[in-house]
Amino acid sequence: MLRAFIFFVLVGACSDMRFWDGLVGKEESSDDAVAASDQPEVGSSQPVNEMDKSDAVLPSPPAVSPPRLTALALASDSTCALVAGKLKCWGRGERGITGQGHTNSIGDNPQEMGDNLPAVELGTGEVVASFSGNYRHVCALLATGSLKCWGRNDDGQLGLEDSDDRGDDADEMGDNLPAINFGCGRSVKSVATGRGGAFSCAVLDDGSVKCWGNNRYGQLGQGHSDFIGDNPREMGDNLPAIDLGTGRTALSVAVGNTFVCALLDDKTVKCWGSVINGQPVGDGAGEMGDNLPTIDLKSDSLPMAIGAGVGYACVLFEDEQVSCWLTDRARAYAVEALNVGEGRKVKKLSVGGHHGCVILDNDALQCWGKNAFGQLGRGNTYDAGNINGSVDSWGNNLVTVDVGAGRVAETVVAGSYHTCAILDDDSLKCWGANYAGQLGLGHTDKLGDEENEMGDDLPALDI
Repeated sequence: MLRAFIFFVLVGACSDMRFWDGLVGKEESSDDAVAASDQPEVGSSQPVNEMDKSDAVLPSPPAVSPPRLTALALASDSTCALVAGKLKCWGRGERGITGQGHTNSIGDNPQEMGDNLPAVELGTGEVVASFSGNYRHVCALLATGSLKCWGRNDDGQLGLEDSDDRGDDADEMGDNLPAINFGCGRSVKSVATGRGGAFSCAVLDDGSVKCWGNNRYGQLGQGHSDFIGDNPREMGDNLPAIDLGTGRTALSVAVGNTFVCALLDDKTVKCWGSVINGQPVGDGAGEMGDNLPTIDLKSDSLPMAIGAGVGYACVLFEDEQVSCWLTDRARAYAVEALNVGEGRKVKKLSVGGHHGCVILDNDALQCWGKNAFGQLGRGNTYDAGNINGSVDSWGNNLVTVDVGAGRVAETVVAGSYHTCAILDDDSLKCWGANYAGQLGLGHTDKLGDEENEMGDDLPALDI
């Protein structure tokens, strides 16, 4: 008994329970133990016990190829894509954001993409489930429920209890890159990184939310403005979950430049950080929890997705309409419907730094906001709508983005100054700013700001 007790203490209450399966052996259930020969032949109506089993041939199921491109994330001036289950990043390599062990830009010169671009190493046998990237750092949620982040780390945004960058030197990635500690028994459901801000948030398996990194405006929701994750003993069980209110949990979070918004389990939305004319909410005692009001979304429909940019946030409702509001004006929470055209509905929404995009029910891709680099894909640099003005003007006079003859966008992601879309033929096209090769086309010319640069004139990336 004493030996067993000592062994339990050494292993620890938070050990991976898979260890026990390997130690004592996992009992196979009777359902799992049914042999293939005891199953009826595919396509046969005759019971197998009335056939000669030695003659029964079970044909292999037809191979189903998974989509080659399954997810995108756009940082300030870099891009990441999940390609055939592998994560690849290109663009500005500053602070190690591409995860290649150096700080060189990738995609700004020929022969740097395609098979010449290695996948990001995240550890032996690790599979990427989802990821988020912004402002010089990227976080990848692994299939095991653990989270690894790399890139810039001066504010502790990597959650590793130091301020050392990761991914900019050799031997910092793969098995050498630690997963973030969220506390005993906790795993991660989703992650969001700051849109122009050096912080990150995660929704955990129990619906709680933890944020770390820069906290200048109380965006970490802890009732103070101290940075978290840059010093020892600040993560794990030492980092309290954010108080969302009595009995409340989060379905998802959206991270802006200096604020966070959470879609809660009761389909309400709460925001904190710099959300009212630049004044912090969440940096003082008694500002979170039940004292933090929900936002009046001014809709009879319930929200099903939320996005955040630089100074604004948007929600996509179940009735496939979108509403947005400003977070850096005195009239914050003045929620207004986005005008996407009479009778039109929104299938997908992406909120970028200074521009946003939607895919409509007629498969049209439309973007609004700032357009200095051609990120709206209109063949010019004129803004469409005014993110610094009234929300109800944002959707006026929108132009459908031309992604090529016969092609439609199935996924769109708006970054800070560039935009990327996965098309229905599984190709990837990007446009807008390209000073660091973030468009992945082997040069640094911006695209989408002049005529004859979109549609069939815009090449797909080789990834």
